[in-house]
Amino acid sequence: MIVRVGGRRFEGDAVDLPDGDPERVARAVAGESAAGVEVEVDIEVEVEAPAPGPVTRRLSPVTPETSLSVGPALAAAARSRGHEAPQDAELARVRDELASIEVESVDVTPARRRLAEVGDREQRLQERVAELRGRLGAHRDREASPPSESEERLRAAVAELTEVRTERLAAEEAVERAERRGRRARDERERRLGLEDRRDNLRRAAREHLVDRVREPFVEALRAVPGVDPGPEPGADVDPRAVPDVDAALATARLAAVSAPLVVACGRFESAEAAAATLSAPVVRLPTG
Repeated sequence: MIVRVGGRRFEGDAVDLPDGDPERVARAVAGESAAGVEVEVDIEVEVEAPAPGPVTRRLSPVTPETSLSVGPALAAAARSRGHEAPQDAELARVRDELASIEVESVDVTPARRRLAEVGDREQRLQERVAELRGRLGAHRDREASPPSESEERLRAAVAELTEVRTERLAAEEAVERAERRGRRARDERERRLGLEDRRDNLRRAAREHLVDRVREPFVEALRAVPGVDPGPEPGADVDPRAVPDVDAALATARLAAVSAPLVVACGRFESAEAAAATLSAPVVRLPTG
């Protein structure tokens, strides 16, 4: 591991930095931008080291303010040690099925609005045709020849009505198609929701299985963490989620197999070498506060 801070260069598996922002250093380890991290002095930080995996990303940096989701972190640690869960195959299948679902965005409103507009036009034309036919009928009842322009107006109105009826049929079909697509989209959304519930349940079950697999190693690791007083007795039934976050983070780091550096700024270790020896991982140590 090589750490560059401003013009200074540090090298080795245990690096003590005299100062710096833990979050900024952790982002540098991850190869991420430090944008959004407030620092008093903007000094460039670069880290050459293996890329962090799931465990390091969940744990680093470890500070007095660390807030840890212990279950997911322990599950990731268990996987780093080669443990698997019986739910893994089904979970992978459900994830693949979820990834294949594409829910179409369907808005039936424009098609319905078009149908309503065409329907209104059709009704007005029907009334117009009925009115013109009534006038022509009145002329014929009086045995008078209807004006030719009246007959022409009737023919034009009938032709327009025929055209609008065709438009209305097309608009009805468009609404039916949109509604069918909408029903399919709703079905897909419901299927996706069901699969998401299934995925979440499988993920929780897998996590619990993995946490159980490393519960005893976690207790052993916890006993080796400095500052845990009194340490749990060997074989004690300890709920990892009830352990203080900093203690749990350090114990999880100790039992996990990690190659990326952990950023530690919690005041538990006298040196980076002591932290690396306890955690069995590369360490960048910074002073607390």
